[in-house]
Amino acid sequence: MDQIKLTVDNTGSYATWLPSPEDIIRECEEHGHGPSSFEMYSSNKSEVVFVKYGYSLGMGGARTQNYLASIVNEDEEITVLVPRVYYAFRHQWVGYIVMQYIDGQDCTEDDYKMIANAVKRLRLVDNITASPGHAHGGPIVHSFFFRPSRCC
Repeated sequence: MDQIKLTVDNTGSYATWLPSPEDIIRECEEHGHGPSSFEMYSSNKSEVVFVKYGYSLGMGGARTQNYLASIVNEDEEITVLVPRVYYAFRHQWVGYIVMQYIDGQDCTEDDYKMIANAVKRLRLVDNITASPGHAHGGPIVHSFFFRPSRCC
């Protein structure tokens, strides 16, 4: 397998067990073409990571999530928990992010106040670049920006 260079590397900072990048690639190939996500467990099932992968998964998003987690999760009055990024990389045109698994439920319409508070908190985080976009720069990559206009 080709040499894999990690774009984000916190492998020694948070988790005691982490699958190797090669293990992640093999597991993702078994899950099929992305974009997709899944939980991956340690051999004794005591630890779990969340894996996202896909062709459109950029490293700017991984760096931004890593930055937000380092700022927001330290807040004493935390209103939103951002999954910590253990590591992220691209391999043969596919992006991979291995992150903290946070158990929870999907939001519903009844959660609008909680969601509004989370957005307010995230808006208070200073961007470390002068332009809109990802922390540490890079293009914004999301299907939202590539949809044709539906108004007027």
